[in-house]
Amino acid sequence: MKKTIAIVLSLALLLTVFAACAPQKANPALISSPEEFYGYRIAVQTGSSYYYEVLEQNNKRGAKSEIQIKAFDTVTECFEELKLGRVDAVYCNSAAAMYYSEGAEKAYFENTWESEEAKAVGIAFKPDSTIVDAVNSAIKALHYNGTMAKISLESLGDNIYSQQEPITQEPELLAIGLDKKIVVACDISNPPLAYRAYEYDKVNKVFTGEGEVVGFDVRLAQEIAKIFNLELELIDISLTDMPNKIADYDCLISAATVASLDSDDILMSDTYITMGGAVVISSGLNKDAVDELASTSLESTTEDTTEDTNDNGAGE
Repeated sequence: MKKTIAIVLSLALLLTVFAACAPQKANPALISSPEEFYGYRIAVQTGSSYYYEVLEQNNKRGAKSEIQIKAFDTVTECFEELKLGRVDAVYCNSAAAMYYSEGAEKAYFENTWESEEAKAVGIAFKPDSTIVDAVNSAIKALHYNGTMAKISLESLGDNIYSQQEPITQEPELLAIGLDKKIVVACDISNPPLAYRAYEYDKVNKVFTGEGEVVGFDVRLAQEIAKIFNLELELIDISLTDMPNKIADYDCLISAATVASLDSDDILMSDTYITMGGAVVISSGLNKDAVDELASTSLESTTEDTTEDTNDNGAGE
C-alpha cells in the first residue's frame, strides 16, 4: 500500500514539473469587438480617438459593468502591458494592431477585430500656415511617381494604395510658402508609423544603440522634404501635446484624423492614409522574456480613468 502511494505521489510530482516546464496558456479574454469591453481592462493611448471612444462607452452605460480603462502615454506601453497580462486587450489603430500581431512578437498577440469603416488621416498645420497647398501637391506627386506605394510596402508590408485610382497626369509641384527647412512634429512611439528601430545583440539578448527613427510617417516627412530640396527637422512630441503645440511647428505628421483635428484652429492636408480601429488580445503564451519584463516597472505612469470629457482625439 505504501509503495502504491509513493508511486502515485511520484507520478503527480512528475506531471507537476512537466506542466511547469511546458508553454502555458494564460486563458486570455476572448474579446472580439469593442462592444465586449465591459468588465475588462482595456489599454488605450491617452489622447487617441480610441481613448475617447471607450470613455464615451462608459459614460453611456454608467457604472453598470463599466470598462476598466488603462490609459498610457504610448501605444508601445499598451502592448507591453498586454504582453505581461496586466490588461485584457488593446484598442488601437489597425496599423499598430498589424505591426504587433503579425510582426516579430506575433506569438504574443492576436488581432480579433477590425472596424469596417476606416478613418481619413491627414497632415495637420497651424491655422496661419502657408504651406498646405505645397504639401498637398507633394502628396499627389509622391502618388504619381510610386513613392507612396513604396513607403507603404516598406512600412506596412503591403501596398494599401493598390485599389486606389492612379494619378495619370503628372501634378504640378507648388513650392508656395516654403523656407529652406521644414520642421515636422511626430509621435515617435507609434509603430509602424513612427518609432525607433534598435539593433538586437543576439549574444547578450539586448537592444543596443540609439535607434534609427523609421516608419510610414517618418518616410513621408523625408520624401516631402526631399521633393522640395528642404532640410528636415523631425521633433518628437507626445500625442496629448499635439493640439496645443501645433503652432510651434510647420506641420504635424502623426496619424492625425481629419475628423478629430479639422477645426478653425487647425488646417488639414488631403488624406494620405486611411486606418480603422482594431482590438488585440494576448495569445496567452507565457515565456521567460515575459517574466523578465514583468520584473521591471514602466517609467511612465498608468492612468485609470472614467471621467467625462468633451475633447476630441488628436490622433489614432
